Amino acid sequence: MTAASLEPDVDENTPVVDRSTVLTNRGVAHFLDSMILGILGCVIFFVVLVLALILGILTGVINQESVEVLKELDKKASEPHSEMAQRILIYYFGCCILAGGIGLICHIAYFMYSELAMDGQTFGKRICGLRVVRIDGSPLNFSTSFIRNSMRLIEIFPIMLMPLFSKRLQRLGDMLAGTIVIAVAPEKRHKLERADIDFEIGDESFKFELAQLERVRSQDFHAIKRVLERWNRLSEVQRNTLLDQLVPPLVERLQATPPVLTDRARFIRDLLDAENRRQQNDQPVAPS
Repeated sequence: MTAASLEPDVDENTPVVDRSTVLTNRGVAHFLDSMILGILGCVIFFVVLVLALILGILTGVINQESVEVLKELDKKASEPHSEMAQRILIYYFGCCILAGGIGLICHIAYFMYSELAMDGQTFGKRICGLRVVRIDGSPLNFSTSFIRNSMRLIEIFPIMLMPLFSKRLQRLGDMLAGTIVIAVAPEKRHKLERADIDFEIGDESFKFELAQLERVRSQDFHAIKRVLERWNRLSEVQRNTLLDQLVPPLVERLQATPPVLTDRARFIRDLLDAENRRQQNDQPVAPS
């Protein structure tokens, strides 16, 4: 089964972007994330500088003679550089290029890892109540996050101003990846509670062992959560379509007995409840 088979596809429920809230909070979130990346960049530069110094000493590029050559360069900047001076300059230039390359990789990795591990949020977005989702409201996957964040490398002025002229405040990366940034209501930032769901279900309760829960992927739980959050707004046909997509792959991963059709909604809700209990207590408890 593919990850896509567990991602709900209900275009009618595409999240609505609150322009004023998202635009303001997105700027603050970007500032906070930039501060984190700035600190990370300083650490990377310092580490590369120290390693370059150690490597230069071990290889003989940096020695007493080279230090004297560098001093002479300061005094005679207009004169042609000696072979040793050129070698030293190339070495330091290469170290700067290396530090910059590592910094760019870490820049993309920070956003990708945060958005995939924190349900579409970075630390800045979480503080500001924002989340990145796909156009249909489903969570990001690796490919969409990679496309979205790799475009940061070319989003310089004036491309960086595109969100101001986009109906959904999309960056170039958002447009190519099919993602949007939405404001998250405070109650939706926490785990989904049973009281948030209103639907008729059978009397069967499902129990899940710890080993079974560990076989279910995080994106599977995200998909379940998205479906249950929308449940009251879905038609009966849409509910059955989503349950047809969700339940069979989950049953296969859990190695469980398939629920009857009337119990499939309780099956996914009890599964999410069990995972919430596992995260809180590290003990899967049978639903009441």
